[in-house]
Amino acid sequence: MEVNMPVKTDDVDQKQKVAESQTITVLLGGDDKVVWYTGLTDPTPMVTNLSATGLRQTLIQKNGNVYVKANAARDSLASGLIKKEDFKKRLSEIKSDKKGLIVLIKAMENASYENLVDVLDEMAVCHIGRYAIVDITPVEIEMLAKI
Repeated sequence: MEVNMPVKTDDVDQKQKVAESQTITVLLGGDDKVVWYTGLTDPTPMVTNLSATGLRQTLIQKNGNVYVKANAARDSLASGLIKKEDFKKRLSEIKSDKKGLIVLIKAMENASYENLVDVLDEMAVCHIGRYAIVDITPVEIEMLAKI
């Protein structure tokens, strides 16, 4: 799995501003609980699961343009139109699209390691180029407890 690390900077002009519609947060709780929401303010939690018709479908829909382009590149590789090296370069360029989806993954202490690995696998399957595992907030813990 390719991992890109951000360049650390204190320069405010260098920091990217991201539209809330471009961000999705995935919360993992105990008992295989999976919840997601978009944006950063006034989130509406949506309960899902780690299946092809659950979280994967949501990620593909939210990352639509990038997903379509990545699959087209994969099809070009499979049909022999491009070489493997060119495919890797093209896929990297597609996934680094600044308009692509950004996923924040947050797990409670009682979330299973397997679920975290499954979510990371979904990042590759759905061609999510920008994602991070970050600490869950008290507000999100409370949100999960109410669901």
